[in-house]
Amino acid sequence: MFLGASIVGFGRLALENISASHRPVRTQQPPEEGFLPLLSLEESQLAPDITAEPALEATLAADATAASSQAAGQSATPKVKLIPTPTAPPLIPDRIVIPAIELDAPIIEAQLEELELEGKTYRQWLAPDEYAVGWHPDSATLGRIGNTVLNGHHNIHGKVFEKLDQLRAGDRFTLYSGSYYREYIVTNVMIAAERWMDLQTRLDNARWIQPSDDERVTIITCWPPWSNTHRLIIVARPVLENERVD
Repeated sequence: MFLGASIVGFGRLALENISASHRPVRTQQPPEEGFLPLLSLEESQLAPDITAEPALEATLAADATAASSQAAGQSATPKVKLIPTPTAPPLIPDRIVIPAIELDAPIIEAQLEELELEGKTYRQWLAPDEYAVGWHPDSATLGRIGNTVLNGHHNIHGKVFEKLDQLRAGDRFTLYSGSYYREYIVTNVMIAAERWMDLQTRLDNARWIQPSDDERVTIITCWPPWSNTHRLIIVARPVLENERVD
């Protein structure tokens, strides 16, 4: 359960298809590092419906098809499919495997700090400063109704999400908790301007990591590769039994 819901400080979610005509112009300035604010919202606000925005395909010159077929099924961990039940104990995600981008990384608890903006104090989640994905501990656990929120760096500290912008709608990934796993399919791939945006816009558009009344996973990193002016937002839903391809 969320402890006073948290949200990412996204920018204006004029969601952009990541095509050449929309790419930010690279300057001669040194790379911008770090992960920008996660701010606080009202608990009553829910994340947008998963179909509220189109699943925008990224076109950043990456073809993940070969990587997907090569990396599929390479896990050495015995797998027990998670069948969620209301009485099951909460399972904290501890590993993510995304075959399409050849990612197999640990998940650890993201750390929290406070940030003051415009005279008000907000909470801020930080991405792990190592090759690991951060799970927001006030977001949903594995297999529960709600929004399971993950973050990570893309150009520093191991670059765990360096290839995340290669994901497409329809790609699949697996979250683990020990020997249990749950499969998800990507529905939304979005880019949101962040840096220099006004506070209210960032709050309005940060709803993507608010609680939800459906089961979903939201993954967030910075973009483009040489900076952190934008946010890359990936939203996924569970794979249905009749969608599985074994």
